[in-house]
Amino acid sequence: MLDYEVSLEVDSDYSVFAPGLESETTNGERKKYFFSTQQVRDFPMIAYKNPNVKKYKIRDVDIVYINMPEVHHHVLNAFDYIESKTGLYPYKEFFVALAPISLQGMEFSQMIFLSDSLLYNATALRKLIYHEVFHQWFYGLIGTNQVDEPFIDEGLVCYLTNDLLGEGGNHNYNESLYFEGLDKYPTKSKYYAHIYNNGAAYFAKLHRIHGDTFDKLLYNIYQKYNGKILTKKDFEQELLMLDN
Repeated sequence: MLDYEVSLEVDSDYSVFAPGLESETTNGERKKYFFSTQQVRDFPMIAYKNPNVKKYKIRDVDIVYINMPEVHHHVLNAFDYIESKTGLYPYKEFFVALAPISLQGMEFSQMIFLSDSLLYNATALRKLIYHEVFHQWFYGLIGTNQVDEPFIDEGLVCYLTNDLLGEGGNHNYNESLYFEGLDKYPTKSKYYAHIYNNGAAYFAKLHRIHGDTFDKLLYNIYQKYNGKILTKKDFEQELLMLDN
């Protein structure tokens, strides 16, 4: 986790969004920004011309929507669900930004991008919102080795998304298919099938086996690894402690 101080100057017809805005000044045709944020996994920003901005609150957290349709109820559902299983979102801001990206969604610290292609699919939009919000906990707060052990955050986030949606999913999985690094998957489709779908099945089976104590596992991980890196070995140790 790092602290960031970022200065940026843009044409005055742009608006820039990023965590930790300290100052914004305009001088003629130029605009200057200064941001300062602490203990984050990365530092995202996005710039727009004439953005449509809406702001809501979840407790004392400012939820900022940029060029998004009305989706606050989905974000609120996701926050309520994941905070009840782990712990509170510790920052003062969270940005939900519509962006022209090739992926459907992308997570960053205190910000998520959602593809403009999702505007025409309300079901997919809700699912992606849940998925990317949960990454604020499993990526943003609880880090993982995304190159060598990508199943931990992606598989878990996929399972939690399915659980909130009421989709039981498949409990059958092949362990050899997802305990691998990125270099083991020759195609993007195999990566998604093994890490996302097969990984979700693994966590679904864990939840079925352990019942309500599965939430205790998530809570313990949040308490111990918030701001740190959770490895496969760490996860297995936490699972063993749960069994005992």
